[in-house]
Amino acid sequence: WWAAQAPAEPASTFTAEDDARCRSLYEKSPSRLADRSYEDVRPFYHLGHVASCNPDYRQRTFEEIEPDLQKGWTPDLRARYGDWTHVRPFAREAFARREPQR
Repeated sequence: WWAAQAPAEPASTFTAEDDARCRSLYEKSPSRLADRSYEDVRPFYHLGHVASCNPDYRQRTFEEIEPDLQKGWTPDLRARYGDWTHVRPFAREAFARREPQR
């Protein structure tokens, strides 16, 4: 699914409203990173949002799809953005927006 998508297709569904909601979540979050602004973590929210658009992930929880996301967290991404543990809370928040209720 990831490879078949036009690069901007799922990301284009991340609306200004989604961005404002994520910014507000970040500013109130206990996981907020003291040395990073929302602009620094916006890609983490985008990751969760794009994952939530993947039809293979519908009806699944974040914890169920997290191993797939972690596999994609390459050494280059770790060097640029930090370890998965820094990314996880923000990606999860965005994914949870569409996560099925169980």
